[in-house]
Amino acid sequence: MKTKLILALTLSVLAGGAFAADGYERTGSAAFTNGAPVASDGADHIGAAKVAADGADHVGAARLS
Repeated sequence: MKTKLILALTLSVLAGGAFAADGYERTGSAAFTNGAPVASDGADHIGAAKVAADGADHVGAARLS
C-alpha cells in the first residue's frame, strides 16, 4: 500500500511538471526576441573576402609540402 502511494505521488508530480507552463511570456524576455529570427553567419561583415584562408601565408619557411 505504501509503495503504491509513493508511486502515485511520484507520477503526479512528474505529470504536473510536464504540463506546467514555462511562463516565457511573463518574464519580459519575450519582448527582446522580436529581432532577427535566424542566426547571422557574418557574411555581411567580411565583404569581398569570402574564401577561407588556409594559413599558408603565415607559416613561411616551416611549410610541410
